[in-house]
Amino acid sequence: MPFEPLRMINSSKISWKANESLPPVRVRNFVHLKISCKFMQIEYSSKFTRQFKKLPKDAKESALKCEKLFRENPFDSKLKTHKLHGTMKEYWAFSISYNYRIGFTFIDGDLVRFHAIGSHDIYK
Repeated sequence: MPFEPLRMINSSKISWKANESLPPVRVRNFVHLKISCKFMQIEYSSKFTRQFKKLPKDAKESALKCEKLFRENPFDSKLKTHKLHGTMKEYWAFSISYNYRIGFTFIDGDLVRFHAIGSHDIYK
C-alpha cells in the first residue's frame, strides 16, 4: 500500500519529490517520509492524511503550495505561522487559506510533524 502523501507530492507539479532511495519509516503512529528539499523534513500523522483526503480539491492544491513555501521558510509572512495557546500551547499552525490551516509541532531543527489540517475545528 503506497503512502498517500507520496502520491500527492508526485502527482503535483511541484519541483521537489520523494527521495526514492529512502523508504518511509514508521515511528509510532506516524510515517516519516524523507523528502529531498532545501530545509524541512515533514512527518504526516495518520489523522493528517485522513483529513487531507477529505478536503476539497482547491484546498488540497493550496495546501501543497503552502507546504512547499513552509519547507523553504516556516515563518514566511504569507503563511501566518503562529504558536497556539492554552491546552495546545506545544503546537503551532499556519494558514493555507482563509478557512483552512495546518497544525504542527517542531520535532528537531529540520523535522516537523503535521498533526491536523482543516478549519478551526482541528483545535478541538
